[in-house]
Amino acid sequence: MRPILFSALLLFIGAYPFLTDSRSDDDTDSPFQIADGFQIQLIASEPLIADPVAMEIDEDGNVYVVEMPGYPLDVSGNGRVRLLKDTDGDGVLDESSLFAEGFVLPTGIMRWKDGLIVTAPPDVLFLKDTDGDQIADHQEVLVTGFARSNPQHNFNTPKYGLDNWIYLANNGIIWTSAYKDQFGDIGSNVHFPAQPNGSQLGQNGNNRNVRFKPDSFEIESLSGRSQFGHTFDPWGHHFNVSNAHPQFHEVLAARYIDRSPILTARMAMNYTPEYGRNTSIYPITESPEHMLLTDRGMVTSAAGITYYMGDLFPEPYTNVTFVGEPVHNLVHVLKVEENGPTFTGKRVEERKEFLASKDGWFRPVNFTVGPDGALYVIDYHRAIVEHPEWMDDATAASGRLQEGADKGRIYRITPEGSPDAEWMNALSLGDASNTELVEHLASATIWWRRTAQRLLVDRQAINATAALTRLSASSNRPEGRLHALWTLEGIGQLTIDHLLPALRDEHPAIRENALILAESHMNDEPELQSAIYALHNETHPRVRFQLLCTLGFLDTPRSRAIRQQLIASDLDNEWMQLASLSTVQNVDLNYFRTMAPLLVHKETDGRALFMERITSFISSNGEVEDIEYLYKHHLSDKSQTPEWAQVAMLKGISSGLSRNKGASTTVMSTRDNMLEDFSNSTSTDLRREYLTVFSNLPQTGSKASRRAIKKAHQQILDENAVALARAQSITFLTLYDGSTNAPLFEELIQSTQPVEVQLASVHALGETGDEQIGSILLDRWTSMTPPVKDAVLNVLMENESRMELLLSGIESGTIQPSAIGWDRTVRLMRDTDGALKVKARELLSEPPGVREDMVQEYMASLDLEGSIEEGKKVFETVCSMCHQVAGSDGTPFGPDLGTVRHWSPDALVASILIPQKTITDGYGLWSIELNDGVSYTGLIAAESPSEIELRQLGKPDQAIPRSAIKSLTSMNVSAMPNGLEAQLTKQQMADLIAYLRFN
Repeated sequence: MRPILFSALLLFIGAYPFLTDSRSDDDTDSPFQIADGFQIQLIASEPLIADPVAMEIDEDGNVYVVEMPGYPLDVSGNGRVRLLKDTDGDGVLDESSLFAEGFVLPTGIMRWKDGLIVTAPPDVLFLKDTDGDQIADHQEVLVTGFARSNPQHNFNTPKYGLDNWIYLANNGIIWTSAYKDQFGDIGSNVHFPAQPNGSQLGQNGNNRNVRFKPDSFEIESLSGRSQFGHTFDPWGHHFNVSNAHPQFHEVLAARYIDRSPILTARMAMNYTPEYGRNTSIYPITESPEHMLLTDRGMVTSAAGITYYMGDLFPEPYTNVTFVGEPVHNLVHVLKVEENGPTFTGKRVEERKEFLASKDGWFRPVNFTVGPDGALYVIDYHRAIVEHPEWMDDATAASGRLQEGADKGRIYRITPEGSPDAEWMNALSLGDASNTELVEHLASATIWWRRTAQRLLVDRQAINATAALTRLSASSNRPEGRLHALWTLEGIGQLTIDHLLPALRDEHPAIRENALILAESHMNDEPELQSAIYALHNETHPRVRFQLLCTLGFLDTPRSRAIRQQLIASDLDNEWMQLASLSTVQNVDLNYFRTMAPLLVHKETDGRALFMERITSFISSNGEVEDIEYLYKHHLSDKSQTPEWAQVAMLKGISSGLSRNKGASTTVMSTRDNMLEDFSNSTSTDLRREYLTVFSNLPQTGSKASRRAIKKAHQQILDENAVALARAQSITFLTLYDGSTNAPLFEELIQSTQPVEVQLASVHALGETGDEQIGSILLDRWTSMTPPVKDAVLNVLMENESRMELLLSGIESGTIQPSAIGWDRTVRLMRDTDGALKVKARELLSEPPGVREDMVQEYMASLDLEGSIEEGKKVFETVCSMCHQVAGSDGTPFGPDLGTVRHWSPDALVASILIPQKTITDGYGLWSIELNDGVSYTGLIAAESPSEIELRQLGKPDQAIPRSAIKSLTSMNVSAMPNGLEAQLTKQQMADLIAYLRFN
């Protein structure tokens, strides 16, 4: 529910604008609560460092730290890279020197060759000390063109991948309204300045993660996106993160999506946590200030995701990812377990975090696994970590935005009883021979494996080929065999003689990676193809998935047969479906005829999804005859296809027709058959999907449509008919004969009718365009129930003449201002013109101080005893139209109020009555103006590089292509309305607070 577009990230977005000062360093009581069996040690702090966001440990034990003092608004270029050392060997960093400076909001660092890669939008920089004075005197731009937009969305975190590419996290541009001068840049084509006519990507790297090779000037967009931080597991699987979402797995690589004309990048990612998208967490921060809509107790600023790849931590802290939650001053952990071709993230402990702090200034934003296997935690250590773009004006102007900019901490986490760090004065891997580096490829800790591989590839150590070959075949650690294979690839020495045994390796991850490695060799090697085909009976799900993906690059009869075999045995798996679709260039009737018999004999959610996808592709890309075939043989003939499959097919046809306007205007005979079937069907599921199809087809006065209209009339008037079926018939008349039937719809808006019938009738009247409709609806206002009133308000907001009636209703006292809702209030006061805007502001504005006075008045409710049972009733009446509690009992439009159980009662009162003080990330309203002049106001539910998904209360989410958008503007207001006190007595406030805090 918290969309990517408004995400709160790492250090940047937080919920607590004012916090108590950090503990002093001489406090004896630790503020930390850490998992049993672990210890935490401070190894660096101010004045050695300030504002750290990333660190790197090089092959000789030097520690480089990127500092970002400029956040949130300073773009003067005060970002730095510091070099830290331990001079006395006690395992604590005690010397700091300035390695480089002058960067605008730098976001990451990585050792490469004999220098450092630093990300500082718009550039990927290479820094080097050429004269040995420990100060960078060489700087060049490797890659440029990334956006410098709102800081929490800038690209970041360079990482050296198992496959010898350098990976960059890149979440995409966020538009800014208040700070266009600093953050209005949207980037350009991402390219190598040294090769301006060479390989390049679209604007801001296509708003997706990027990988590149500086030496060969190769650069690619990935299929996934990540906000701040990303990580790999030991086998090369890529995990990403985004504000309220602590872990995504990039399941389908870009090279498979890009070869398919039908798949899109948004299909590639799997959200792994088993506890869903509302991730409860358990902070212990003492006396934080917060607002109602800041998701207290829920992940809201996930950052720095790091897969633990060391040999120091005991179970259950192996195969885990650590995720920083700087807003809540804690570190969250997920246990990563296999789940078919992807993974599931599970809690390690219930109702407890791996690391939490009482200190409101503890801001864990990033991590590193050191040479010793310890986890190093980077603490940005600030009082305020929310960006003022979404902050109330008073807080933004408080002068405290950079309080703590002179502070910063790095902590070392190890099992209890572990010795101090000894590596800081004991590393000299840069001087190791190639043979010694090969041995380190089999280390139990990722720092050694990754550093050794990088150094061997940097050196192009061809003379290590024999040693690498032995390791790839005989290492007793599968990680060693794997790194040897990829190192051979990196130095250009990988051959079929290495790949053939790897494809037969006992470890599934080696077989999986061998298939990936084989992709660039197999077309010219028949023996390699045969070895790949030999995996057709593979049992491990990830290897089966990779085999299906890899075979898409082989167009042979044997490859096609194995692909068919693989998908036939895994029809229910969504990821196998997508892998299969990535291997075909055209989903046509031939493909449908092949797949349909496999799908329809058994009803499952997975098979329904596959059927929907196939028919959607055919309807959007195929000919009219194809759509008519689908209908004739699988929808009209009920014996061919069960109802669940018909529903799925209709969903697909509707989706396809919405993108295939040519077909939608010519599928006339099929439309008439559908009209007959709609009229005769008793299945409300089928009728619902028929209506969606009809909305994408032209309406004409055929005999079939006249018969359907007559039957719809009969059903609407039959009060013994199913209410939902009657409502569907009303919706049908809205499409085919709405204006003529307006008197009928008017009669149906009465309390004796089912609410489904009333709501459909209100919507139908709104669609007629009759300017008298507004007056008719207002005349019945007092007798309407809340859901019907809300539907009427939507109708009254359709155009300015109806808005005038709405404002007249407010002026006369018929409609209470609190019933309007904040999004409609904003539209009336901001997006109207002339006299209408003046009148709206007169009626809906409040004098300064009214809200604050109201809060003080309602603080008296805190002295009353609240009833949880009565509070639930208050929630259902006042809050449930926009909110849920713990995923139930309401509408998931605003934040889930199951997250506020930790809050103090006085903070809840203030936030309920002044919801605009701090806007929750993801719940601010946006104004969208299209190229054709149409405008919308709502929440951004999701976004992709090609479209934005708009959420409006009481309506289905609407996908809007970016190409159709003229402007997209943050309105800097919350979707939650003022004026709730009109619906709450002080006792009801006490009851509501008791209920919310109980949950």
